[in-house]
Amino acid sequence: MDQWSGGFTARVSVTNLSPQVTGWTLGWTFDAGQRVISAWNAGVTQTGTAVTAAGLDYNGSLPTGGSAAFGLQGTWSGVNPAPHDFTFDGAPCDPGSDPSPDPTPTPTPTPTPTPTPSDGPAPECAGATVCSGFEDRTGSVPSGAWTVVEPDCGGSGKVAVDTSVAHTGSRSVRVDGAAGYCNHAFVATTKDVSTVGPVVYGRLWVRHTTSLPAAHVTMVTLADARDGGRYLRVGGQNGALQWDRQSDDATPPAQSPAGVALSTPLPTGRWVCLRFALDTTRQNMDT
Repeated sequence: MDQWSGGFTARVSVTNLSPQVTGWTLGWTFDAGQRVISAWNAGVTQTGTAVTAAGLDYNGSLPTGGSAAFGLQGTWSGVNPAPHDFTFDGAPCDPGSDPSPDPTPTPTPTPTPTPTPSDGPAPECAGATVCSGFEDRTGSVPSGAWTVVEPDCGGSGKVAVDTSVAHTGSRSVRVDGAAGYCNHAFVATTKDVSTVGPVVYGRLWVRHTTSLPAAHVTMVTLADARDGGRYLRVGGQNGALQWDRQSDDATPPAQSPAGVALSTPLPTGRWVCLRFALDTTRQNMDT
């Protein structure tokens, strides 16, 4: 569970202790005014204090002992006690189990976040191939599990470990690009991510100092083996958050007018949690 004043994100694990189910629902109660505002890997609805999460087509079937995980983002005010009255498919959960988000501390209005080590076993890193808060970086240049790259050509783009601005802890990675293709720069993982899939999930905290421009700009790239190693890119175009394919510069969904209308610009001057999922079996993407 990540928490800050007025908001939180939580990762929830569901384990089926009953016979196999083909569609599960998890229910619980928030009784201190918490509100769920978004979720991923489950359909989450809230009516008053009652919250229900339902499995999706790719994680809704659970054998006995099988598990599924999902996440959510919410808001709170004053206090944020742990949820209670958990049910699985309408039946009370085993009292001996702990279906609540990991962990569920009793917060204070001004919590002090715990830094996430680059390669450390932080709870939110469980099962992740790459997870980093860059807290173990002692210099100004990304190293170890990270390297600076300039695909195809290089120019004035710069990447540095920044100790002046951070989402949590004391460090972040600052990327300063400039106009023109060759003035790009990226920080890339040195870990082997080629076996991740068939569904790929990513989450990053991003803080823009400049609004997304009308021209194309890229902030995340994923090499596509089915497209000759060329990149599927997440960035901006026409002032909105967009996906783009390097091989033909196509932007799914179609840019004009539906693509821009379905998207939104990212704010500047504050941290935003950007999450995405790629399902290679269905050629589907969610952001």
